[in-house]
Amino acid sequence: MIRVQTSVTVNRPVAEVFRFMSDNQNALQWQSGLLEARITNDVMAIGRAWVDVVQFLGRRIEIASELTDYEEDRVLGFKSISGPFPVTGSYSFEPDGEDTKVTFTLQGEPGGFFKLAEPIVARSTQRQWETNLANLKDLLEQ
Repeated sequence: MIRVQTSVTVNRPVAEVFRFMSDNQNALQWQSGLLEARITNDVMAIGRAWVDVVQFLGRRIEIASELTDYEEDRVLGFKSISGPFPVTGSYSFEPDGEDTKVTFTLQGEPGGFFKLAEPIVARSTQRQWETNLANLKDLLEQ
């Protein structure tokens, strides 16, 4: 089982950070390795669906996901519905004075090639999400 958790504090109000991160297209600006983000339905709550195309460990991977938890200005939860292995994850948003603490969590059970390389996948995923949240902070604080 792979488990990732990382946080960053962004010098912006919770509502602004949540609104930005709720738009899947914005992920292209701050998620390293994300090549495409396609919305597959127009739902703006639980049930929203999208496909991400990512470059990970030298492989191009399509991952279809759906929103499983949506609490405005508090949490965005998701799960994969296709891809190399099932994952669930969330972004939580907490006020920290005038700032926003964003915490990303992800867990999944790799299969196939990814099961054989699980320790490498776990370390690489942790580093990637630390970088992603640092990118998010830099972008929103410009």
